[in-house]
Amino acid sequence: VQSLVVTADSATVAVRVHNHSDVAMTFGEFDLSLRLGTNAPIALAARDTIDVTPHSAEVITLSLDRTRIPADV
Repeated sequence: VQSLVVTADSATVAVRVHNHSDVAMTFGEFDLSLRLGTNAPIALAARDTIDVTPHSAEVITLSLDRTRIPADV
């Protein structure tokens, strides 16, 4: 996780996808879960295709359901 931004109305998480390989990689979907403290995990999914060149990284930004974020975050 590169960043988590929570406001009164919305929440987003930026995830950095690293490619440590010597060849380019294409990612077509992401299925992740995020656990904040001891709370239940929040499912995250993206169906965006990204290309990551060798030895570099790209960042994807995902929206979170604000109601699933604990009030103390």
